Amino acid sequence: QTVVYHMTDTLIKLMAPILSFLAEESYDHFKGKTAESVFLLSFPKVHPQWRFSEVSDRLTKVLEVRSVAQKKLEELRNSLKQL
Repeated sequence: QTVVYHMTDTLIKLMAPILSFLAEESYDHFKGKTAESVFLLSFPKVHPQWRFSEVSDRLTKVLEVRSVAQKKLEELRNSLKQL
């Protein structure tokens, strides 16, 4: 339950600037309300104990590979358009 609480709390705060009405409605039904509105809360901060450098390093490598793959795919698409 603790994990679900933290996930819900954080996701509602993160989506507030983008999906304002959905965030506000979700917050109205949230059991852990600490303010009248989601917009009166501060933006969530990452807890230091939740930082995993090895996961971050792996994700960085995955994103680099993704970037290279996207460039190659775009080149292939462009070459097919010329046919």
